[in-house]
Amino acid sequence: MAAWSRTVGLVALAFVLAGCSGASSSTKKEAEARRVDQKPAAIPVEAQLPTRGALSEFFETTTRVEAERSVEVTSEGVGKCLKLYVDEGDRVTKGDALADLDTSELNTQLASARTQLSKTKADYERARASVKEGLIAPVELENAKYAHEQQQSSVDQLNVQLGNMTVRAPLSGIVTKRMAQVGQIVSSGSPSFEIIDPQSYVLNVNVPEKDYLSRIKVGQEAAVRLD
Repeated sequence: MAAWSRTVGLVALAFVLAGCSGASSSTKKEAEARRVDQKPAAIPVEAQLPTRGALSEFFETTTRVEAERSVEVTSEGVGKCLKLYVDEGDRVTKGDALADLDTSELNTQLASARTQLSKTKADYERARASVKEGLIAPVELENAKYAHEQQQSSVDQLNVQLGNMTVRAPLSGIVTKRMAQVGQIVSSGSPSFEIIDPQSYVLNVNVPEKDYLSRIKVGQEAAVRLD
């Protein structure tokens, strides 16, 4: 009886050990399977020698091409436009004639003023001689001198007005607009031409202050693409 009990006990113990051994083996297989599943996938790579290259950071923006030196040419004289010397797209030099206005009326006034100037000059010369001879009072000489100087000023003023009847370029550059037409009455102060200096072209760019302003230096180059 005792021997049978020991036999049953040994069988039961063997069964338990066998069960534990089977469970342990199954657990190891599952753990190994999980480790295999968790391995990263292999990525093919190709080895190359290092090379030197450019590393840059930039931002893109759009802007307008503008000229810092651009003027609207106005006439200082008033008259009918008789002749145009330039058209849009022409290159001019400072002082070049752009247009001529009618000077016929001014020429008539100038001829009359010069005749009067000759008379006042003769009156002044006679008065000076008469004062020396004691024939007239010195005050009459002063009056003759004043009249002659006034007439000289009138002639000088007409000469200036005559010069203003030619519209001239105030700077060297390119004519971008021509508003004057032959036969048109050109008024003083009204724009007749527009001239820009192509050497003054600039592109104004608003740089993001937070990200790039501190990285910009004087003389730094920028790539530009024009339409």
